[in-house]
Amino acid sequence: MAHKEFCGGLRCARYEMTQREFRRLRGELWDQGFMSRLGKAASRLYREIYRSDPKKTRRTARRDPVHKYPCGILEQAYQQLTEQGVPLVKPDSHLARRLERESQRRNERAAAEGGSRDALRNGSDAVRQAINRMLQK
Repeated sequence: MAHKEFCGGLRCARYEMTQREFRRLRGELWDQGFMSRLGKAASRLYREIYRSDPKKTRRTARRDPVHKYPCGILEQAYQQLTEQGVPLVKPDSHLARRLERESQRRNERAAAEGGSRDALRNGSDAVRQAINRMLQK
């Protein structure tokens, strides 16, 4: 039986969502390492509270099943990981390298256009600085 708490509380079961839905709602990019840690932390919290494994669901029969958690579980797991200083994107991850390449391409296009987009010239530096700020937290 779900407890009546405000939405976002640890036991709030008003809305169940997957990690992917949670990430999209936050509007952030996470690498695979952070997603894995978030899933493990959320499953641990779910088992502590409900004493069973989280529900699994599929979008279609061909897709792999994914866990669904009450909204408060994912929020608490995310908060725990960020307080521990776990970076959303590690500097050597595939996602960080992809963002770096995309930034370089934008810079090259801007330079080829005659520098009409000065704000994009230091895009790769901005990505590095953002990653370093996340690592320092």
